[in-house]
Amino acid sequence: MPKPLARPPPLNGPPRRSDDYPILLLRRDFSELPSHFGTIYYRILTISVIISTVISMKPVPAPKTKSKRSDSGLVSGKKPLGRKRDQSRDAEIIEVALSVLSEIGYDGMTMDLVAAKAKAGKGAIYRRWSSKENLVLDIVAHLKQQQIDTRDLPDTGTLRGDLLALFKTESPDTTERKLKVIAALSAMLANHPHLSEAANQVMVEPWVEVYTILMKRARKRGEISKISDIETLSQIVPSMAAYRALILRKPFDQKFLVSLIDGVLMPALGITIK
Repeated sequence: MPKPLARPPPLNGPPRRSDDYPILLLRRDFSELPSHFGTIYYRILTISVIISTVISMKPVPAPKTKSKRSDSGLVSGKKPLGRKRDQSRDAEIIEVALSVLSEIGYDGMTMDLVAAKAKAGKGAIYRRWSSKENLVLDIVAHLKQQQIDTRDLPDTGTLRGDLLALFKTESPDTTERKLKVIAALSAMLANHPHLSEAANQVMVEPWVEVYTILMKRARKRGEISKISDIETLSQIVPSMAAYRALILRKPFDQKFLVSLIDGVLMPALGITIK
């Protein structure tokens, strides 16, 4: 800590008028001011120096403690309370919730009902999903994961062949089940429009990623132009599929897929269908 500055010498001679004091203070001329003015000035100056020194000092870092990762993926310095989450049951609970959702719809489904059907505690359900809306989003994501595997995409030699090979024929029961889930998602978004982006992430974006990979592969082998707007064109079919399911409540069948690929996507990419 710096030492306080010495006091100014005592006043010599007659005092000045008080109107002149501010000018003399600005000039640091204390010779013609009352003694207490110089004392106050130097005290203020000393305090300012001390404050500046303290502010410029670097804080002492706190000792590092070993953090532990909780089962929810968050880093915490404390041991998580309660029983450890059994992640092996996640897929099982989602399948149960999928059945409940397809049977009684979004409005009828409750977290209590899902817990009872899955033979799990209500707390176990809420540790995984904080709300029914989050659970529905995970159900949709679960369905998409069953349809898409980016590590095993078709490679027929042509972009059109690859895109058509993505389509998998499903049983009428499976199609009906998916339509009910999509109807539930539509009802949820009507009540919670702020979840639209999250719904897009689980319903549309996985397919956009697949189309992007296949289009980049086609561009690499010279099938499409290097200036093709892949970022935009990769969204056409997935977006139309979402519109057809959410708004029109119709299944995404092969006939509709072929009409989109041959009538919209291939011409936009400059590919002529032979």
